[in-house]
Amino acid sequence: MSSNFENRLALNPALIIGLGGTGKRVLMKFKEAFLNSPQIREAFRHAADPRPTLPDFIDLFCIDTDLFDAKAHEKVEGAKLKEEEYHQINIQNANQITGNLDTDTYGYLNEWFPAKLKHHLGQISQGAHQFRFTGRFGLFVDIQRIYQQLKAKISRIIARKNVNQDDQIVPLTNKQGQILTPEFYVVGSLCGGSGAGMFMDIAYLLKMAYYQLSGGKGKPSMVGIQLTPEAFTQIAIDPNVNATGRLEANGYASLVEAFYFMNKEKFPPTKSAKDILTQDRRNKLMVNYGPVGKSHDATTFGSTCEETPFDQLYLLGTSSLDDIATYDTIAAEFVFTKLATNLRQAQNSMLDNASQVLGQLSSDLEGKQLKCLSTAGYKSFYYPLDVIMDLYTYKLSMDVTRWLKLSSDNITIDGMVSEFAESNPDKLDLTPDGVFALSKKLIPRAQYWDNPQFHTMRTEAQQQPGESASAYILRKIDEMDRVKVKKDEIKGRVRVEFEKAAIEGGKVLKAKIIEIIDNPDQGALIAIDFLTAFEKYLQRFPRDVLGRKDEDLRNRQLKEQREYVAARDALSNRLNSMFGLGGKFLELGTLLSVSNIREEFAKLEKEAQEAVEMEYERFCLSCASDFLKYLGTQAQNLRKQVEEFGRKLDAVSKNGMIERSYESCLDKIKPYSRVQAYVRTFIFEERDVEPFYKYLLGDLSNNDIEKEFLVSIDLEKNWDAYTNPQSDSLENDIVKYCRGLIGKRMLGGIEEFIHWKDSAKPGFKKSLIESLMNQSAPLMTINDRGNNQPTRMNIVTLGIAEEHSKLAEEIRESLRKGEIGITIAPTRNRFEISLLQTLHGMCPYNLSAITQWQALYRKNNAKINCHALLTNDAYPVLWSSYGLIPAKTLENLYMVYVLLRYEMHADLAKSVHGIEYNPELVQFELHYQQEKPVPMGRTITELFDYLKNNTMGIYLINTVYKEGWLTLPLPQQNAIIKKYVPLFTDKVKQLEAGVEQEIRTNHEVSAASDELLSIKRGILRVLTDIQEQHEAIFSQRPSGMAAQAGLPKA
Repeated sequence: MSSNFENRLALNPALIIGLGGTGKRVLMKFKEAFLNSPQIREAFRHAADPRPTLPDFIDLFCIDTDLFDAKAHEKVEGAKLKEEEYHQINIQNANQITGNLDTDTYGYLNEWFPAKLKHHLGQISQGAHQFRFTGRFGLFVDIQRIYQQLKAKISRIIARKNVNQDDQIVPLTNKQGQILTPEFYVVGSLCGGSGAGMFMDIAYLLKMAYYQLSGGKGKPSMVGIQLTPEAFTQIAIDPNVNATGRLEANGYASLVEAFYFMNKEKFPPTKSAKDILTQDRRNKLMVNYGPVGKSHDATTFGSTCEETPFDQLYLLGTSSLDDIATYDTIAAEFVFTKLATNLRQAQNSMLDNASQVLGQLSSDLEGKQLKCLSTAGYKSFYYPLDVIMDLYTYKLSMDVTRWLKLSSDNITIDGMVSEFAESNPDKLDLTPDGVFALSKKLIPRAQYWDNPQFHTMRTEAQQQPGESASAYILRKIDEMDRVKVKKDEIKGRVRVEFEKAAIEGGKVLKAKIIEIIDNPDQGALIAIDFLTAFEKYLQRFPRDVLGRKDEDLRNRQLKEQREYVAARDALSNRLNSMFGLGGKFLELGTLLSVSNIREEFAKLEKEAQEAVEMEYERFCLSCASDFLKYLGTQAQNLRKQVEEFGRKLDAVSKNGMIERSYESCLDKIKPYSRVQAYVRTFIFEERDVEPFYKYLLGDLSNNDIEKEFLVSIDLEKNWDAYTNPQSDSLENDIVKYCRGLIGKRMLGGIEEFIHWKDSAKPGFKKSLIESLMNQSAPLMTINDRGNNQPTRMNIVTLGIAEEHSKLAEEIRESLRKGEIGITIAPTRNRFEISLLQTLHGMCPYNLSAITQWQALYRKNNAKINCHALLTNDAYPVLWSSYGLIPAKTLENLYMVYVLLRYEMHADLAKSVHGIEYNPELVQFELHYQQEKPVPMGRTITELFDYLKNNTMGIYLINTVYKEGWLTLPLPQQNAIIKKYVPLFTDKVKQLEAGVEQEIRTNHEVSAASDELLSIKRGILRVLTDIQEQHEAIFSQRPSGMAAQAGLPKA
């Protein structure tokens, strides 16, 4: 099934390398950003498997000396590194290897690794312990496996030749339809041991692998992203971790090495000792990688060694941010934007112009260094639609459950019950007459009461043969006295009918309860109160109503019985007296014709019938009481159901899943880390909850919502489910309804929300734009060293869903007023806006803390080497001499030293210079304006530390340099300079010769020798620069004036 073309996302093929602990964290953050990106999720939404994954043309590879934790926590499913994405350098036998460096197996290591450092290697399986040479040593020992894995990953990436029709994510192609050359990213820090020890080599190994696989076709883009010491302020101030300042020292050493190879022939370093730095070697990475090959083997690896390690080297670290997790996240987002969004295209279109800036030299004030460094900053605001939807779904759910229980204050429950009981004659008539009529209806007299089947004895209605009239009447009187109705049997027979009637009554009652609950002015609590009152009503009814009626019937029955007994006795006596008249009973016809016997017997029968009727009615009343009990049971069961319904509402609104979910959503919109202050900052804040809720519900009243909900759930149809303690259907239906209502009214994107928030809180857009600019400021603390107009390029790119949207134009116009140009990249991501700033054209001396780093570097490097590319005969770069602090910046100190050490005397006899060396005490001493010599240090390095860090140094700069040297006439200055340029030229040559011999003898250069040569070269550089300035000035003098002064003619 082919993919929807419009939903496909085109990304640049890439291999992202994470080095050391920093690299590992950034790779995981990158995977989180990738897999959680709305664009990526949208692209995969139409796939057979909607779970996002990295495409086959984007790969990750982490190299570290720490153990790989396959169970590392991941916030996003799939974000932790897979085993094939992680390589641990695990060398258990480092000491054995360093003991055999002179063998053929490890000869390539012997070319650069000095044996004296082997005691600092330790076990390379638990980190490099901040020793950069340890990280590089581990790389070289494990070089074959690492290189093969790099090649395998690059091979898979470049093997992709076509864009498959079914792919959700496709590789970018050029106009000819060819897939673009992959990009390589090397991410880590300059400060540790593992990543900082190998980042240069990895960059070149990637180039070697690519050229070997591609046959030299194409040139991959190489981007370095490295954290500087300022990113690790939290760690740097911990004496248990960084007591000696090793982090800063490593950062400086790493930067020196990177700067050296970033320069190439554009800005060659000062020449070193003869035969050490020859023209064909300068700034070229010429390294023997043993089994992999040599970087300068042009037949195999093309022009690798001729190239700079990185096309762009981004440094991240500023004094205004000291949270490592934030740096990790910004680095990951930066990589993601360069691969996976349209910000990439907008940035790359401007990078062509930035490359011109990156090739320039900095100003004199900045030491004329190559401007080869870049930095970046990133800020994004995020509209968490899923969180907001959940938040308001649960908030409305709690409100709906509360409204379902609320009622008006003016409801009289007893009145409701009375009205219900007396106003439904067609459905349920609970008036006394209605209940009595129902009972008589359910106990038909002819069927039960008058039916001989339910009498205690059988009787004969007719006169029997041979039975005299008198005997018949007396028999009938006797039967009337003795025949009883089987009440218990009848009650047993009619019980089912009464129970059925109660069930039917319960249905009517249930309909009433649903009506109450469905009424927004009443609700579930009123329904419970109604049923409670109804049960009391049913309990009172037999006592108060039926009891009175039964009492009345009983009194009447007693009266009728008395009258019946009197009539019976009178008639019986007359009949018995007549028995003696004829000696026998009269015939019935004769008897009934006698006097008033007929009337008396009829009256007796009537009295008997009335007594029976009253007994029947009293029986019906007793059964009516049973009916009311049955109906009470129905009401009680119904009340329990409504109480369960209410309990469910309580659970929903107070202590159930919905409230917990709501609280969880509230927690999600609160900033949970310092990272969120920069990346994916929620535009929706806790203070927006109530006003935005009111805005969403608009003119909908509580009653409107409650009515619509009750209609939607059809309470009558789903009653059993909603009142079942084991069922969650009520809670689920409330949430479902509320989600649907909120979804219909929710603002679908961040731009709409920003417009609403600005209307609710005027000025919000302005503060938003300011926040975007301020918090996306490039992450580098820069010092322009007095250069007020540095030439750099700041590329500002806004990522927003639609390029020409109202908000995009407002941001563009706002920044334009501040004279800030901006490129807008349409991202199709309607939930996020971001601002990416990249700044290009810095030199190392622009880093504000560079001098502090250098001081800590000198301190640490003198004890244990801070470099990975070590100074020796295999790669003879004198790193201190190639320092990042331009000699020009130390002119005042250098000139104080030259003048006091060689030119100025401390006494009138000129027997002692301002600075003298005391061989007996092995120290330099200050004599200038001192009553007795003041120690300045045992070495030249210590002497300059004294001048830099002592108040006397400040005094000497003011008096000797500013008030003395700078006030001298130019010809006098020129004469002094001419005197000492040759002197220091010879000193530098002597030192270079000594360094050369040291390298040849020891295969390395000591930090002391390198430092001394650095200082002497610096002095010579300052003297030479001043001499060149003088010559430039003198060359412009008129010819006559020049002749008078004995100077060269212009």
